Amino acid sequence: QKVLYQRELDLRIRYIHLKGINRNHGEHRVIHYGFTGWKDFNAIEPSTLLELIDTINNHDPEEERENEPPEVVHCSAGVGRTGTYIAVDTIVRMLDDQSNDLQTMELDVMSIVYHLRKDRMKMVQTYAQYVLVNHCVGEYLRRTNQLGLVARQFSGDDDPYINSLVLPKQGTVRSHYSNMSERKYSTQRSVSTIGTQRSRRQSNLSGHEDRYIRRNHEDDHLPPIPPRRSVSVQNSSDY
Repeated sequence: QKVLYQRELDLRIRYIHLKGINRNHGEHRVIHYGFTGWKDFNAIEPSTLLELIDTINNHDPEEERENEPPEVVHCSAGVGRTGTYIAVDTIVRMLDDQSNDLQTMELDVMSIVYHLRKDRMKMVQTYAQYVLVNHCVGEYLRRTNQLGLVARQFSGDDDPYINSLVLPKQGTVRSHYSNMSERKYSTQRSVSTIGTQRSRRQSNLSGHEDRYIRRNHEDDHLPPIPPRRSVSVQNSSDY
C-alpha cells in the first residue's frame, strides 16, 4: 500500500489493493482516509471539518475510476463523528448542486439529522456536534456568498436558526477555493443556540418522533429537538 500524510490536517491517505483468494473475484482498489484530529464526543473547528470534506471530495486518485462507489464513513462507534461528517457533507453537496434554488429551498439541519437517525440511531451524538453542523452550514454559506439568499427566508436577525449559524468570537478562516482569500470573522453578539430541554415536536418530513431508547449512559449526549419550520423535500447523498 501507498501512504500519503497531510500534517496540517492530521490526515493519512492510504491506497490499498484487495485481492480475493479466488482469481475470479478480481482486485479492488480502496482509498482510505484516516483523520486523527477528532476526539470522541468532541467537536472540531468548523473550518477544519469543511477543509477535511473539501480535501476528500476533491482528492484526485492516481487512476481514474469509471464507477465511483459509495463512501463508507465510520468512527469508533459509528454515530457521533460519523453522523456529523455525513450531515455537513450532505448539506455542502446540496449547496453545490446548481439545480437547487436557495431562494425557495429551506435548509433544515434537523430533518437531515432525522433522516440519518432513521438509517442509524444516535447519528450526531452530542450537543456540541449538532452545533458544529450548524456552524459549518453558516461558514460554508459565507464562503460561497450564499448566506444572504438563505437569510431572506427568515423574518429577522432574532430567528434562532440564523443565530445558531454565528461562529465563535474570533478566528481566521482560510478557504481552499481559488476565488477565496483569508478573512477574519468576529461576532458582536452572543451565540444563540438550541435549548437544553428536549422537545416533543415531530418532524413531518421524516416521520421522526422524539422517542429516545435508553441503552447506556451516553444517551445524555443526544441533542434536543429545536423549533421547526415547514420544510421542502431534500435529497440525500449516497453513502
